[in-house]
Amino acid sequence: MSQYLEAMGIQSWQLKRGEQTSDKPFWIQTPIDATPSKHPLVLSVLKLLDIDSSKCQFSPEQPMGTQLVWQLSDKNSNDDDATNLISPSIIALENDPQLKRALWAQIIRLRSI
Repeated sequence: MSQYLEAMGIQSWQLKRGEQTSDKPFWIQTPIDATPSKHPLVLSVLKLLDIDSSKCQFSPEQPMGTQLVWQLSDKNSNDDDATNLISPSIIALENDPQLKRALWAQIIRLRSI
């Protein structure tokens, strides 16, 4: 396998002895005052992405060694990142079917990658 990666110019790597990966490798960026980890909408979205909520960290700042999965913010974001979800807060999503449709479109896009 590593020969194929090297032929494509992709370097392989290993953890050094003693290094550990996070037991919560996924990050959901949330506002400081939000803790949506048990919210039914959050759990549904994570299930659609095949991510167990127990493997996610919910915080405003990205913990080292985590992958951004979902950015929940009421601030307008012009980022069109094909590798993660970007949406308004859970409260805004709950009250606006159009926002839910936009989130659904992002989920479909991510599932097809």
